[in-house]
Formats: sequence, C-alpha cells, structure tokens
Amino acid sequence: MRYRWVGKAIDLDALGMSLEGFLAEKGFLTNRECQKNAQIILATTREKEKVMTVCVRILRGFNDFEVEFSFGRGKSFANKGLLATLLGFGFLVKRGLDDQEYFEKLEKDFWVFANRRVADLAL
Repeated sequence: MRYRWVGKAIDLDALGMSLEGFLAEKGFLTNRECQKNAQIILATTREKEKVMTVCVRILRGFNDFEVEFSFGRGKSFANKGLLATLLGFGFLVKRGLDDQEYFEKLEKDFWVFANRRVADLAL
C-alpha cells in the first residue's frame, strides 16, 4: 500500500528513523539506505523457520512525499485454497493465511503510526 502527502514540509530523515524504529520495536532487524530522493528500509524477522520481510520506501517529490509499505509473501498455498485442501495440504493454507493476517495487522499498525508521526513532524 502507498500513501502520499501533498504540501507537507517535514524532515524525511526523521520520518525514516521513526519508521525504522517502529519496525525494530516489532522485532525486525532493520537496514535503512538513504539515496538522493528516497529512503529504503528493509526489515526482516525470523518466526519459527520462516523469514518474513518488509520493505518501506520513502520517496520525495517536488511538493510532496509518499511512503510505500510492502511485504514478502513468498510461495503460498493460501491462494490455492480448496485445491490445496483437497490434496491434503490444508495445513499450508492455514499457515499462509496466518502469515497474511500477521502482515495485514502489522500494516494497519504501521499506517496508524506513520500518520501520527507525519502529523507530529509537520508542527
């Protein structure tokens, strides 16, 4: 998902550090790379035997900026649903749906945090 803020003059380095801190608090190992008009935050965590990855991009425009949140889905049987269940792989469908739920909740919390942080930095 991607959000765009127009006419907000904020310190994007401070925003990037805050978003990186948010992911670190959630248990992710983070790496932030700053480029000319962009910042990329890669965050990974290991849960059981799975590696979960999140990517946050902060892009600066002329009079705006946008933040994009994406996560790695990998190969999932969750998209195959009924077929996988009929073939005896129902547990993989459930695991894929659990991962999707986890990332959807994380994304929801991320956007609440990001909106509050942008509002704080705009003052």
